[in-house]
Amino acid sequence: MRNRCFCLKVTLILVMLLGFSINGSAFGSDRYRVSAQVFHLGEMIAQPVIDVVAGKTTGGTYSVAGESQYTFVVLLRPMTDDKVSVSMQFSSGKIDIQPNLLVDIGKETSATIDKIRLMLMVQEIAEPARSTLIALHD
Repeated sequence: MRNRCFCLKVTLILVMLLGFSINGSAFGSDRYRVSAQVFHLGEMIAQPVIDVVAGKTTGGTYSVAGESQYTFVVLLRPMTDDKVSVSMQFSSGKIDIQPNLLVDIGKETSATIDKIRLMLMVQEIAEPARSTLIALHD
């Protein structure tokens, strides 16, 4: 009887450890903050920041009184532990760019499309820690 109880406890512990190791996404966080600075002919025309969920298209239209209105849409896909693919669209007036970039997480990336310079930063958003409690009884 003791041997069977010991085997049950060991099995439960191994299942728990396996669950903790598989619990997260293969590439880390599912949520990211995308920050951009958009320059046209050397002048900053927009500075959008948006929180996105990996694999879901997210965007919005932004306007500030006295400034031009713009649309910023992002689709982000994890590629490795430290890189993501960012497909985005930025449009404002006659400006419309749709770059697809491979970006290092936590590092600023610069790209020039037509006469538009884009500075892009992607950061992981930490998820609150989850705890699991398993009680083992004799």
